[in-house]
Amino acid sequence: MLALGEGVVRGRPPARGEQGGAGHCGPAGRGGRVAKGGVEGVRFLFHFPLPKGRGENAPPPAEGGRAGKAPRPRRQVLEDSVQGPFARIAVHQVVAPVRVGRRQRPRGRFGHRWYLTPAMDYPSARYRGDGGEVSATLRPAATAPDLVYPNGTTVDYLATGSSSDGLFGLFRYSMGPDRGGPGPHFHRTMTESFYVLVGTVKIFDGRAWVDSSPGDFVHVPLVGIHGFRSESGEPVSFLIHFAPGGPREGYFEGLARFAAEGRPGAAAMAEFYARHDNIWTE
Repeated sequence: MLALGEGVVRGRPPARGEQGGAGHCGPAGRGGRVAKGGVEGVRFLFHFPLPKGRGENAPPPAEGGRAGKAPRPRRQVLEDSVQGPFARIAVHQVVAPVRVGRRQRPRGRFGHRWYLTPAMDYPSARYRGDGGEVSATLRPAATAPDLVYPNGTTVDYLATGSSSDGLFGLFRYSMGPDRGGPGPHFHRTMTESFYVLVGTVKIFDGRAWVDSSPGDFVHVPLVGIHGFRSESGEPVSFLIHFAPGGPREGYFEGLARFAAEGRPGAAAMAEFYARHDNIWTE
């Protein structure tokens, strides 16, 4: 038997008698947000097999009026179809009994883990017309950089969140022979990718600093730990792509201002990094 619904997953399997979006799986027919290991702020549909002994397959009441007790399932898979802004993501919850010790967790409770796998699908249409629009733009190669740091580093805003309607941003980041770059960090709201154009860039992939040469591409999923730096003593240039397209230019412009005028106090820097979704790990 399948229970169907739409709502919120709260991090545990349905309680006895719950079906399709009831109780901790959220009210049926309402959208919600995944509370544990999921994607924040998205609506989703889900379906899952009810354990034997629940719903229509429940044993008939035993003599005395109480319903027969069905054995606990040893494995239950909950699959959700998550509607994100750019892709559909399948969320699977694998539930199996765990025994941890009575003082730490009551006997018979469930342990579970979450993982995300992308599903091949297009997002919902944003345009319902038939003729399309004349809206392409050209940025000539001779266009002056949008931002110049005191040390000569330049940033070209090839595409911003505002010009892409919030879908993505694409910057060209060019450094001189000076050594530098951000240390390991991650973002809670966006993915980030790097494509090397000139020189050798060291990119941290969450495990080690890797030399990346022209033509190399590095993709960092959401909350992936990463960083980049130049140590070759030669000029380097690479593309930085991030999605969705937040106002990322404010972050680079703030760093350029600090380089020219001096860094503010620790509290102001912490607020700056938090506002621009930079969470440092070191």
